[in-house]
Amino acid sequence: MKVNRKSKIQSVVVRITVCLCLTSPGWSVQVDWEQARQALGGRDKFRVLVDKVLSRSNGWIMTEKHIDEIHEAGFNVIVPRQGGDDMVQVRRVAEMAARRGMFYMAWMRGTLATTTGTRVVWQDGSVQDLYSPNAEELWDWMGQLILGHARLSVENPAMVGSFLDFENYTRRKQGNCYELSYDTKILAEFAAKRGLALPELKPEQRYPWLKDNGLFDAFRDFQIDSWRRRCRRLRRQIDAVNPRFQLIVYPRGPLFFEEAIYPEWATPEAPLIVADHSTYGRRGELPHDEALEWNAKALESGLAHARSKNVPFVYIGGIDPAVKGADPEFCGKNAVMISEATDGYWIFYEGPEYTEPSHAAYFTWFSRANRAIAARQFDFWKQPRQEPDPVMAVRDRLLRQFCGDTTALFSTEAMPEGAEKTACTVRGQTLFAVLLRAGERLTGRLEVRTLGNYTDAAEYSVFGPNGRAMYTGRAEVEGPAHLDCAAGKEGIHVIVVQTGQNAARLYVDNQYICLIGSDKTGFIGAQPRLYFLCEASVDKVALTIGSPSPGETAEIIVYDGNGKQIAKGDTMSGETFDVEMDTLTTSGIGPWSLTLGRAPSGTLEDVWLKLGPGCGSFLATHPARLLVLSEKRP
Repeated sequence: MKVNRKSKIQSVVVRITVCLCLTSPGWSVQVDWEQARQALGGRDKFRVLVDKVLSRSNGWIMTEKHIDEIHEAGFNVIVPRQGGDDMVQVRRVAEMAARRGMFYMAWMRGTLATTTGTRVVWQDGSVQDLYSPNAEELWDWMGQLILGHARLSVENPAMVGSFLDFENYTRRKQGNCYELSYDTKILAEFAAKRGLALPELKPEQRYPWLKDNGLFDAFRDFQIDSWRRRCRRLRRQIDAVNPRFQLIVYPRGPLFFEEAIYPEWATPEAPLIVADHSTYGRRGELPHDEALEWNAKALESGLAHARSKNVPFVYIGGIDPAVKGADPEFCGKNAVMISEATDGYWIFYEGPEYTEPSHAAYFTWFSRANRAIAARQFDFWKQPRQEPDPVMAVRDRLLRQFCGDTTALFSTEAMPEGAEKTACTVRGQTLFAVLLRAGERLTGRLEVRTLGNYTDAAEYSVFGPNGRAMYTGRAEVEGPAHLDCAAGKEGIHVIVVQTGQNAARLYVDNQYICLIGSDKTGFIGAQPRLYFLCEASVDKVALTIGSPSPGETAEIIVYDGNGKQIAKGDTMSGETFDVEMDTLTTSGIGPWSLTLGRAPSGTLEDVWLKLGPGCGSFLATHPARLLVLSEKRP
């Protein structure tokens, strides 16, 4: 949390400038900037708008009208997404903010694109069109821009810092910036320091060579030490201009952030501002209240980690309306929840169009949230929803479509012994359709599959043929949840599984159960062979897979009714792959099937699948478990 102490040492030039600014002609608001700055992040929680909506409507030029609208909505810090590298625009927007008593930060990349020079080389040898964190060009550019911002802050007290974005936006990315780079510059410097004879190594040979020769740990320490020296030098240069000038950094997590930024860019007079993004939206398809609770837990974890660094810092949680499930009301209440737990919040404002109703809807809820935060009415986020939850609308649509009794069986043959022991590993929200006779007991279990250090539980709800919830349960990391409930009426029941950040497997003893695949379904890793029924009235069918390519890739193989391979594709060259097939040229009258597995390159982790036109709605782990929806519902 913020180090709330009044610094014993204040810059004389900053104090003089603040006094002058209070009486500068043309500034319509009289502000005690010293008190305002002391309160920011403490009594006055950070309410930061990073704008990609208002200014974009005017060619990325922010206007007086835009600033007025942002100010009236209750934000206290404005950060235009474009223009932070143009000192003319920086000065202009900072002056507009000052006239309204608002603070300003200049957004800039923490990375610099290039196709020449010392570029980033990742551990696997891939080279990206970004300057390496060891490149002089990167540090010269970054230092010049940040120091320009700092010098302006001496003239204009509204200018409080630089907002550095270290997200990796460049093609062929492997992660956010920066992890260790295996470029020739840093390797040569390391070899010279150690007195090593460095052989000619291709990029993909460098990491293995360091490991095989027992040099990796020393190389890691050497590179981190060089980062720290550079960060320390830049912070000292900033302090020479304005020791209260702050750096706000996003995203947390990469090695560069952990090992260099935390220890070197945080000072008692200018605590590091950590911009967390783990609260951008919802996890999976969690309902409103559960999603807010999950975000609160994520903040607890992030704060605990930041405290462990033992440096002065300010912590603010992020919101992004473009993220799935981040509707206006959720964003507003998320902002209040974040502000109760931390020093404030920031919005990466993208998604809505300025002239469309969506923008007005978001600003209505931001205004409500900011008023509640300013009044310290933090129970606002716990109040019942006022508007329908769009995430629940998707689930409810599927429940209306599949709960009921208009179904048929593909096969009446008994499933083979042990077939119930095969299950998919799903992530996020997944719906399953299960056919039960009146009085038949639904039995099985839900098991959590942990990913990384996540501790999320997996939850399930069973809905009857009338669409009403009849049974719920929760599987913890420590053990499974057991399903055991009786059907009151014959028909299709739907099981909704929510996994949070972890994954889960649902094992059902009853024969007729299918995964509902007509909407995107998330999986982790390779899956068992899945069977589906093509619609008889079509001559073409289609489906789509996706993954966070190129780092995470997947391969799909499709087989016809005779088990003959008819299609194959992967996500190595793009995040999605569409499979289109002609049913007239295939053979067999049985169900088709598919496999999801490892692609020739990349890592197999997150992958999603969506059944398209002609593929029906159901996927089963065995043909004997398949259902046929015999009537379409709206």
